[in-house]
Amino acid sequence: ALKLANRTLQLVPEDATAWRLRGLIHRLRNDLPQAIEDLENSRRRQPNNATIRMELAQAYVRAGRIGAAVGELKAALNDPQAPDRAREMLEALLKRTDEEALWTFYQQTLEKFPDDTDWMMRAGLFAMQSGRLETARPILKKAWNQCPQGPDDAAKFDLYLESLLQSRQYETLIAEARPHTEGPFAAVAYAQMAQAHMKMGSRVQALSLYYQALEHCGTDDRLMLGVLQNMSQVVGVAEVETWCRTKLQANPDALSPNLMMFMLNRRAGAYNAALGYVSACMRIVGQDDPMWTRLAIDKSNVLIQAYVKTSDKQYLLEGIAALEDVLRVQPQNSTVLNNLAYLLADNNERLDQAVAFARQALDLRPDDPVLMDTYAYTLVKAGRFEEAERMAQMAIHYHEMSKPDAPWDAYEHLGMAQEGLGKKTDAKVAYERALGIGKDSLTETDRQELEAAIARVSE
Repeated sequence: ALKLANRTLQLVPEDATAWRLRGLIHRLRNDLPQAIEDLENSRRRQPNNATIRMELAQAYVRAGRIGAAVGELKAALNDPQAPDRAREMLEALLKRTDEEALWTFYQQTLEKFPDDTDWMMRAGLFAMQSGRLETARPILKKAWNQCPQGPDDAAKFDLYLESLLQSRQYETLIAEARPHTEGPFAAVAYAQMAQAHMKMGSRVQALSLYYQALEHCGTDDRLMLGVLQNMSQVVGVAEVETWCRTKLQANPDALSPNLMMFMLNRRAGAYNAALGYVSACMRIVGQDDPMWTRLAIDKSNVLIQAYVKTSDKQYLLEGIAALEDVLRVQPQNSTVLNNLAYLLADNNERLDQAVAFARQALDLRPDDPVLMDTYAYTLVKAGRFEEAERMAQMAIHYHEMSKPDAPWDAYEHLGMAQEGLGKKTDAKVAYERALGIGKDSLTETDRQELEAAIARVSE
């Protein structure tokens, strides 16, 4: 492809498409200076092409030139035909870099799309999170009033009431919620009223309202779980445990109380108790329910947490076996194949099989950058660094097709492959990029490992 692009440019040096293709190839090969130069050449020849500007912005982000990336995305939005992704990319980039510019972006977006309730929700949530409560409330109220107010709009109602709660407008919240204590929003209304009464100092009334919220969840276990989580934060874990135990005494096969007890015990580090509850949940839903697979993955994750806590390898082996049990029932489940591959590689177990599982998962979903990254990681652990580098670069490229940055660990895996190949300079760049992207989300252990890797390749 590179030879073809070069040949085309020799014959037709004004061909914007050829410059763009060559830029994308160089970006995939991690030659960022050349990628940027080529994409800039493409943009100069087609300055109104939003897609070229978006691709150039991604190259700028990779090179750490955030200001230039923001400029390109803003220019891209001047194109009436610009994809929605351009606006979402700019939003994601500003979230990382400039709170004031992000707020300006939301204001301009609402001016351009005054009736778009989804953008109202995004802007209102940001305003609320950044302390602009006086501005957040009317935006979120408008989003709620202008939406169809069907069952799918519960989040809009909940967020509007939350803005009133955070503004300490408790009586207004109760007045807005009360008309909805029957119908599809009853659980949300009662839970928000419970929070308001708790804030006003009435714990007894708050508990009564939470119980009514739970009763109005009906058979919606997901909604019930959300109410229970909120209840545990507001009135305490003990009240939630009491409610769950009462329900389980009456019906040991009630799903939501078992799920909540699983979550509470997992959070408390009581892993053996958590395993009992998640196993009960799996039995209740049965293998034919899609939830069974998610629960099996949760069970495996808890077993690994227990292994990390105790160093008892039996937990690790049982965690691996839990995923293998799913594969016996669902041999083409790419998510489980991917998780099993990562688990084996991360613990240096059966590395050849880890590579095979990762490859099988990727064959099932060949455009998924998460699966590409796992495959790259298994190749690294198996010592196949050249293949790992290519796959890690491809994973990053695919991630960046939909957002400004790949996840931090994708760059870590690229660095590991390059370090294995002796490319210390390239590895250092990748590790530093991982550290920069993950600065707000890394655990202390992850941070220390990246810093150690940077020091190692800097010698």
